[in-house]
Amino acid sequence: MTLRSPVFVTGVNTGAGKTVFTAALHTWLQQRGHAVISLKPFSSGNREDAQLLYRLQQKRVPLRRINPFHFPGELAPLAAARRAGASITLSDFRKWYQSVNTGNSFLVLEGAGGLCSPLGEGISALEIIAQVKACTVVVAFNQLGVLNQVLLTVRALRESKAQSVQVVLMDGEHGDPSSASNIAILRELMPGIEILQFPWLGSNPFSNASLLRAASAVPAWVPARARISVGQRETIQRSRRAVGSR
Repeated sequence: MTLRSPVFVTGVNTGAGKTVFTAALHTWLQQRGHAVISLKPFSSGNREDAQLLYRLQQKRVPLRRINPFHFPGELAPLAAARRAGASITLSDFRKWYQSVNTGNSFLVLEGAGGLCSPLGEGISALEIIAQVKACTVVVAFNQLGVLNQVLLTVRALRESKAQSVQVVLMDGEHGDPSSASNIAILRELMPGIEILQFPWLGSNPFSNASLLRAASAVPAWVPARARISVGQRETIQRSRRAVGSR
């Protein structure tokens, strides 16, 4: 039984800051007593993002479970898989997802590349979001050009009838002349879409101190469909204690 909707963290492009936000959200949920598992089903090239999530979860979740569809090569996951002679389908993803979605943990899924980047045969983040009925977070750097990137990404999500969408703009060390106005303009152009400004975490964003500081900047914006009430949490905890005592 699924107790709450997963969160899917996508980006407007590669290197948009998805992993930084995923790590901060994971830390934020843990601080509030949630059992949370953060996963990156697709990746190509190096495996640094998935390995970070592996370390963040104290290596208790196997890397192959966090990141089942990984292929070498600095290519889109679809191209990397084909070069390796593999064919990953939505059915493959569905089988993996059913194995990790036990209903006892809050799931955070991190995408690869942008929203429409090809991940497998006929698969992009759009198909995954629809498949798992996820609440979607769109991550982008707060810089010149981000307005077009975010507007196009959110339009695609709306056209696909995504159930919940938020936007996170990641601040850089210095920003540029557009950084001060981007959020206000996006709020004007996308009424009803919640937008979070995420702070610059320095040159080592994945240190414990940086993640704790970042977690304090993540407000209680998690959509109602993705939340778990205190009563639900107590019920789960009682069930776990009962199972553990058998």
